[in-house]
Amino acid sequence: QGAVTSSAGTLRVIAKSYAGTYFGTVSGGQGSFALYVRDDNTGVFLAYLPGSQSPISSFNLLVGDTGTFSLSQSAIAGSSDESDRPRAAALAATNVSGTIAADGSITGTVSGGATGTLSATRASAVGTTQAVAGFYRSAAAGNGSVAYTIVGGSGQAFALTQVGTAVDGGTGTATAAGVVTVAGSRSTLTQTIATSGTISGSSTGTLAATLTGANEETLAVQRVANISSRARITSGAGLAIAGFVINGNEAKPVLIRAVGPTLASFGLSSALSAPVLDLFNGAGTKIATNTGVASAPNGAAIAAAGTAAGAFALGNSGADSAILTTLAPGAYTAQVSGANSAQGVALIEVYDLSPASTAQKLFNISTRATAGTGDATLTAGIVVTGNASKRVMIRAVGPGLAQFGLTGTLPAPVLVLTNQSGQTVATGSNWSASADAAAISAASAQSGAFPMVAGDAAMIVNLAPGAYTAQVTNAAGATGVALVEVYELP
Repeated sequence: QGAVTSSAGTLRVIAKSYAGTYFGTVSGGQGSFALYVRDDNTGVFLAYLPGSQSPISSFNLLVGDTGTFSLSQSAIAGSSDESDRPRAAALAATNVSGTIAADGSITGTVSGGATGTLSATRASAVGTTQAVAGFYRSAAAGNGSVAYTIVGGSGQAFALTQVGTAVDGGTGTATAAGVVTVAGSRSTLTQTIATSGTISGSSTGTLAATLTGANEETLAVQRVANISSRARITSGAGLAIAGFVINGNEAKPVLIRAVGPTLASFGLSSALSAPVLDLFNGAGTKIATNTGVASAPNGAAIAAAGTAAGAFALGNSGADSAILTTLAPGAYTAQVSGANSAQGVALIEVYDLSPASTAQKLFNISTRATAGTGDATLTAGIVVTGNASKRVMIRAVGPGLAQFGLTGTLPAPVLVLTNQSGQTVATGSNWSASADAAAISAASAQSGAFPMVAGDAAMIVNLAPGAYTAQVTNAAGATGVALVEVYELP
């Protein structure tokens, strides 16, 4: 096919491996912590200080060749919840540094928001729970509640649980049957680990939540396989614009479709008769276009890719548009308009055609279009593959688009998420007033998303494998331009 130049490779030689799980305490009875180190000497550090009801955590820790590690954590804001008064004096910026000795012991210090010394030992890798040892993430289905759990090989466990702004954690136990129990100062987390690597259970007490998830190996290949958005296409700001980001360091095959005429077979009388699909790269350069699959030279391949992705077949008219291509990592924009400025309802879809990979994902996707009513309701479809739940953030931005100079935006968007049975999974309106406001703000910053304003809607949910639909409306029936976004979260 030709010649390509590979991405730069990185080679790291590890002088000594510190892989394993470590459990210990912070001096003065301030709290406890756990460290999980992978084979490549990267790791996860979790600590909880009951006195300030504050966590200390790092999910990207690096242990040096001499066993040293360090992390810095920004200040944790106090809660405005009257039931959570102790966190009003939550941690200031905190630094942690430590060293793993040759015998597996850890010594170190905590400074800043808390002051103390660290003391820990490596848990035996051989024991009753060696089959379930590792690091697990689990989350609630309908909100941003989350738990992080480290399990050792000989019955030890540590967990952090967050529900809204409230956090709890501590050390606990794990059994040979995979049952993990961690009793904190305000809640008890009980979870069961399956042989497939999934974890499920609940937190009771002040931090009540039902949680499902998996170990990091399982979650690494878990993904949102495709997303689609249905909206009314007009002109100007009323075009449908879908943006998506491919992460990793390898090119990814994708199928992008702009469906208009075929929607009539689903009962939509206002479908766009001749959608035009244009694909732009991050520099704004048009790299592909299609005005109907009938004119596409790879029409047979497009049809085969749609079948392989589980997409419904396009009609015989050939007027629906599609682009089948392979894209390097980066940001892309797909724009749907009507030929000769025609208007109507269209569906824009992006399918990830690659095998599941730890380093290759559609990191996030968004669609900007007119949010109307009835058939013109801005609707996003999401499909999660695999056998574990996927934590995602969904945002419906209306007022927040004004910062980009857009007028006619949708006021006070309401976001409703339903599953494939039509049952409501979660609802969201003004994100800044939600119980998950802090988690949404943190996830937006972590994902590189622009800041929202009061009145925009957002939710963090943990989606079991399956198909979901997110609809963006206004409670009073108002219409306007809105942006619906889906972000994969770690």
